[in-house]
Amino acid sequence: MYIQGTQVASLLQYEKFIKDLNTQQLTYIKLIGLGELLKTPGMRMRRLLCQAIAYSYDAEQDAFIINGRPCRITLKDVEHITGLPCMGKNHVSSNHNDTLELWKELKDPNDTKVTLKGLLAKMKGDSTPNFVRPFVLYTIGKYVCPTTQQYVDNRYLGIVRNVETIKSTNFGQLTLDHLMTSVRKFVNGGANLEGNLPLLQVIQSLLTYHTFNFMENFLSCFCCNADVVLREVEGAPIGLYHLVCIKVKAADPKLE
Repeated sequence: MYIQGTQVASLLQYEKFIKDLNTQQLTYIKLIGLGELLKTPGMRMRRLLCQAIAYSYDAEQDAFIINGRPCRITLKDVEHITGLPCMGKNHVSSNHNDTLELWKELKDPNDTKVTLKGLLAKMKGDSTPNFVRPFVLYTIGKYVCPTTQQYVDNRYLGIVRNVETIKSTNFGQLTLDHLMTSVRKFVNGGANLEGNLPLLQVIQSLLTYHTFNFMENFLSCFCCNADVVLREVEGAPIGLYHLVCIKVKAADPKLE
């Protein structure tokens, strides 16, 4: 049985959103450690493919079985494919009382929820440091932890309560945990496959079609800060990082 709902994740929409940001907003994004998101390319989702990948998940091995081999998505995979920070503290759901005032500030004035539409409206033309709060929540709802809903769950409000600590959040672990939780629910009868499906789709493509030229061209587009060298590693289970050795270029000091 295939997905009934359609999740809000769309890299094409997210790419357009990034391109419409002004220079000051881009600077704030880099300052909170999410500058790699500015390189996110548009990518069409193949939803039936993502469903098929999800159905290849084997609970006993806690791995996807692709081409007869068990494969787990690792944090290194997430880091090198998405550019999301994969170090720092793991997210803990927010206490409602601790984030009540923040919820009042960020919720949609026409709704009781923190909607994606409302977050876009709050960001429009905002060149102050306050821009980063709706930006991070919008990114969580649209790319990092997307669902079929048009709003961001209040449990993520704690991430943006203190702007200075946003950069210490392990967004890579957040997106990976959310995706794998969704996959497990889906294969156990859940109606919708949610989460970072672009990550799932890229993993499958690289493991299925791992010729040097394909991987070099694909990753040079998807992860703009990497040089790619194909490397086969014997043994299982494997992760994408074990198939691809990525030499990350020295960080631009201007972004530190």
